[in-house]
Amino acid sequence: MTSRGNTSSPRKRDLIKTGIYAKAVRLSRKARYTSVTSLPQKISCSKVPVPKPTEQEMPNKPKIPPKPVMSAEAATYPKLFKVFKELKRQNEIIFEAEKERNAWELERDDLKGLARFTKKGELQSKIDRKNEEIDILKTGLSGIVKKYGYQNVQEFNRTFRKSYNAYAAYTEQEAEWGKNYGVKIQKDTLQEKIQNYQKQMHQPSERILRQNDRGAG
Repeated sequence: MTSRGNTSSPRKRDLIKTGIYAKAVRLSRKARYTSVTSLPQKISCSKVPVPKPTEQEMPNKPKIPPKPVMSAEAATYPKLFKVFKELKRQNEIIFEAEKERNAWELERDDLKGLARFTKKGELQSKIDRKNEEIDILKTGLSGIVKKYGYQNVQEFNRTFRKSYNAYAAYTEQEAEWGKNYGVKIQKDTLQEKIQNYQKQMHQPSERILRQNDRGAG
């Protein structure tokens, strides 16, 4: 009995002879090669470079204008402020002397009976000496301003007022500039002192200075 392999062997030999078998083998190998090489490749995830916007395409940023410039008149204020404080101290001494003198005058005017004859002369002597002291103190006001090149207190007051107004206007402009453009302005200690003296400048001190102009010229 002939085996199965032996029965196909003559057919295989016939196919080889005719070239059909060889062609079938090549087609089978090509199909396997194509199925392997045609698998989808991994997609690259690299970022695509984005072109940078040109200067013309970039949005326009608001430009910060220059910081306000202090005028020459405003720049003299720190020096004049020191002179003002010196005058103020002198005026406080004058004010205390005048207050003491006024108290003696009231006491003298209220004397009654024998006291009008016994104490009146003593009180009047005190008042006279105090008036002399006050006159010297007022003359000292003129000496203070003359030391800094001013003829009298009145001339200094005019210069001081102008300088103060210029300095105050500058500090306001600087603060507004910093607020509008987000720039932090370093606070000046002198400016704080100015604010503390501001009320005093327009109240007793200025009144005393005007009075002393007449006696310190």
